[in-house]
Amino acid sequence: MPKRKTRLTLKRPSKKDKFTGAPAPHKPIGSGGSSDAIQATTRKRKRVSNDETNDEEEGTLNYEEHFSKTPPGASWCSGCDDDTVLKKLLCDTCGHIVCYGPPASGACIEICPKAVANPCWASFRCPACELLSHHGNKDLFRYTGFYDQEGNGLVKLILAINNRKFTFFKPVRLEGLAVVQLELDDQNEEFDLAFQFTTLRAAAYASGVVSVEDVLKHSLRNPPSVSATRSSPQPLLKTKIVFDLSTPEGVDQHTRNMNDLVLALDRMGITQIVFLVVTHADPESGDLHYAPNGIAAESLRVIDYLFPTTVRQWLVERSSHLFLLVCGSKPLTQDGYQFMTDLVTRRVFNNSFMFPATHLQPGEVTNFIAFLVERVFYENIPLVPAVMLCLEDLPRLGLHTRMLRLSSTPTPEGRPACQAVRYVWTQSHRRPWGLDAPTFCPTCQCVKSFKTTRTPARNGPIVTFRCLGSADPNKTIPCTKEIAVALSQSEAKLVQGPATKRGAWQSHLFVWDQAIMARF
Repeated sequence: MPKRKTRLTLKRPSKKDKFTGAPAPHKPIGSGGSSDAIQATTRKRKRVSNDETNDEEEGTLNYEEHFSKTPPGASWCSGCDDDTVLKKLLCDTCGHIVCYGPPASGACIEICPKAVANPCWASFRCPACELLSHHGNKDLFRYTGFYDQEGNGLVKLILAINNRKFTFFKPVRLEGLAVVQLELDDQNEEFDLAFQFTTLRAAAYASGVVSVEDVLKHSLRNPPSVSATRSSPQPLLKTKIVFDLSTPEGVDQHTRNMNDLVLALDRMGITQIVFLVVTHADPESGDLHYAPNGIAAESLRVIDYLFPTTVRQWLVERSSHLFLLVCGSKPLTQDGYQFMTDLVTRRVFNNSFMFPATHLQPGEVTNFIAFLVERVFYENIPLVPAVMLCLEDLPRLGLHTRMLRLSSTPTPEGRPACQAVRYVWTQSHRRPWGLDAPTFCPTCQCVKSFKTTRTPARNGPIVTFRCLGSADPNKTIPCTKEIAVALSQSEAKLVQGPATKRGAWQSHLFVWDQAIMARF
């Protein structure tokens, strides 16, 4: 049977109107009548168990044969992040793999042709390991890599080293990953951008791409990995779960879909999960829409239904990360914020990212999510520095929204806690100290006429925007328009920002402050 081809398909455009920006009618979740419009996101199938005898049933497929795009035992080079056809070396120190070949082969390490044909070394140390042992030495780093039986270095063997990454041969970490989008029913096509782009980039590192339906229909199982260094590609599970919680049937259907997701992830042995929640919100209250036609409820109630109790308990033992993409959202209420911090404190989510912009467009955060997933889950970069590395390349995102990160971080005493960090883009003219500079003066009708100053105060610095225009264009009477904004104590360490167009991202610890949330 030929290998199954996987396709990432875009959702058909919705014919219904968007309900962003309109006050939302409030009804209890699941209070509506029976609805024939609610469809399961997976086809009907018979219930399967964890009994491996199901794999023998007629019509089932095998993961390695029909879904995997890489052969069993494939290992990725830590230099070029690929399973090339070139010969490979195994580092005797860390166990990671580096490809090698003759001159002009494009291999990460090019050696003399005679050594390629007749290997003369007894041991090998990769560039990363030798660089680590050289750490702290002021002399220039000299790389040997190849050694004979007595441990003597084989000089003049290496002709070239091709380094294709900012880090020097830092190995990838290939683990099974799931990208799950929980999407309000009848969303428009542009709301798929983050999900599609993230799964496309992740698929480049995966051994194969499967859905919940594939796993449960064919009783798929991921063969156990024999790579202690996590250099063998693993499966990527991608799925979209469309929800409409306006009726009891809709609530039940969503619960079944989430339970199917849990079963599929357990079958494939995937413990790393990225959730994207895509919906709208009431612009005045911030309440999340849980059904089409703008029906909304408090965010904590909606999240409670989207992640049922049994699923939340299951997630505590996994590594899960949540991105809230809420179009039309205003800043969270204090109750909603506390609810989200509680989820992170209990490690239901290891990290939660929120973008509380009044008119958030999910397409604007697409690159950030895709790049962050790639750097954290595949390039093996710790999440906190990876966030800033991704943001540095995205000044446009900074103009569109700020970002709030909630991360599970234990206290010095070892008790579970949640750390909140706010990210703001700064630029001396457009966004000084993370504040939106006024564009238009209603007094003198001048554009971009404000100059900023910062003065210390007892409760925190005060930033003043003073208009430099003239009250009367025919007279030299200065405009008197001033706007003063008091920075909170947590914002006090922010700097004005560079004058360059790209500006700079900054971050600070966030403590709930209604004044900050009002201008988030």
